[in-house]
Amino acid sequence: MKGKKWIALFLCVTTCFSLMLGACGQSGETAAEPDGAGKASVEESEKQNEMEETAKSDVTLELAVTWTDEVLAKFREVADEYTAETGVKFDIVAPGQEYESQLKVRMANNDLPDMWMTHGWSVIRYSEYMMDLSGENWASDVSDAAKGVIQDKDGKFYVLPISIVLSSICFNKDVLEQSGVDWTKLKTMDDFDAACVKIRDAGFAPVIISGMDSGSAGSVLNPLLFMQFATPTSPSHAQLDSHLDGTINITEEWAPCFEKMLEWRDNNFYNADYLTQDQPGGHKMLGNGTGAFYFRNTANIASALSYYPDANLGLLPFPAMTEDGGASMCISEGTTFGIWKDTEYEAECKDFLNWLAQPEVAGRFFAFDGGTAGLKSTPDDSLIGKLHQEVIEAYGEDIYYDNIFDRKYLPNGVWNSMCEATSMLLNNTPVPEVGKYMQEGFDSCYAEAQMEK
Repeated sequence: MKGKKWIALFLCVTTCFSLMLGACGQSGETAAEPDGAGKASVEESEKQNEMEETAKSDVTLELAVTWTDEVLAKFREVADEYTAETGVKFDIVAPGQEYESQLKVRMANNDLPDMWMTHGWSVIRYSEYMMDLSGENWASDVSDAAKGVIQDKDGKFYVLPISIVLSSICFNKDVLEQSGVDWTKLKTMDDFDAACVKIRDAGFAPVIISGMDSGSAGSVLNPLLFMQFATPTSPSHAQLDSHLDGTINITEEWAPCFEKMLEWRDNNFYNADYLTQDQPGGHKMLGNGTGAFYFRNTANIASALSYYPDANLGLLPFPAMTEDGGASMCISEGTTFGIWKDTEYEAECKDFLNWLAQPEVAGRFFAFDGGTAGLKSTPDDSLIGKLHQEVIEAYGEDIYYDNIFDRKYLPNGVWNSMCEATSMLLNNTPVPEVGKYMQEGFDSCYAEAQMEK
């Protein structure tokens, strides 16, 4: 009997306790979740995040660049940081001197990288293959100087201009000082030639050419044409229109520039291996002080410094061809990336460009690409900016600026003919044959350009 009473009492207490717990459970506005429900919700959220991250990390963007060697390695470091942040990977294509020809083949096959560097041709050559980026968040941040070289006639642009570059004459300050040459006094071509004699006699190569890369020789002819025709005070400025309307007689009108290159060769102004040296060899000559002048854009200063960080380098404007002429410089695209209009990864490509446009990211490029800021918000304490200021202080504010000669005044595609013609010239091909070859290349490209209009 007692046992039954204790059992009844236990059941009564248990029932009351259960009712109390039930009442407590109903006192809040929301009922308590079943055991494990909160844990399941967190796990589901984490699983979703993992799925999104996995999906993003599976994306690999093909990105074509003009850089090689040390400069390419520096860019890879930047790209790797983006990969670490987002999971998006890059297949970086860097064919060196074959860059332009490979892109032309891929344009013909309509099989382009997701993104690529436009090396001065974003409007004239590549715009029809690229997305219009003039509506992006960073578009209002593009500097006026950059707009001058990336905007089309409708105000559209197709690249993010991280930097712009100056094209004139890179030089080694120590070589000039040891040769008794004051770079601030090199106002005319006669001054420049006299300086080359002093430099040669002091045991240095006055003018560096990397003939294995045909673009190096072409990069000497191009500024000579600029000095001869493009500047308002140039001796043949009146003939500039013939380049634009297709009536030019190249053998006749380019003769002074051909002759100047041969004169420099015959006076031993070029490095001894000018026909066989590769492009890195030219950068090393500029950096190590065995050569003086390098007719290429300021990106080559960065390349030289990648080999010789302590090199004392400078920037020289193009000298005037006449006594009453003025100094001049060219301005062009530096690090400029565009997006293929048919890419499968538009969102990822645009996100990468937005990331690159951040001041703290864009500002890192100047240390290795040899450019100055293309975006107004980017802090620019670059070496090139400082060297440009030195030029202004030495030569005054009246320096004439224009786009690179072949990009503005010659038909699209003629650059390869220019480089080949210059190589022929330096390999002792008679000037009339060089002129004929160049004329055929010009006429072909001009006719093609007219058909595309």
